[in-house]
Amino acid sequence: LGMRVVGGKMGPDGKLGAFVTHVIKEGPADLANIMEADQILEWDGSSLEDATFEEAQQILARSGDTVQLLVMHTRCVIKNFPICNVVY
Repeated sequence: LGMRVVGGKMGPDGKLGAFVTHVIKEGPADLANIMEADQILEWDGSSLEDATFEEAQQILARSGDTVQLLVMHTRCVIKNFPICNVVY
């Protein structure tokens, strides 16, 4: 998928979540405008909000080559970017 996601990290709201820690340039995640520090809210319909590291790893391990993601772009929390209303 061209990105590394780590669960169990503290978000700006003080809650646990899964966040993108690395994106491979020109990979699928990069081409979908996913950036480092973006929060993955759902992975193939499973919520990653409040997920511990272990829970997130279990959810990610079940996925195949194609996944459906619900992403909150971190830059949307800071500013109102045009891409903020896009759901993947």
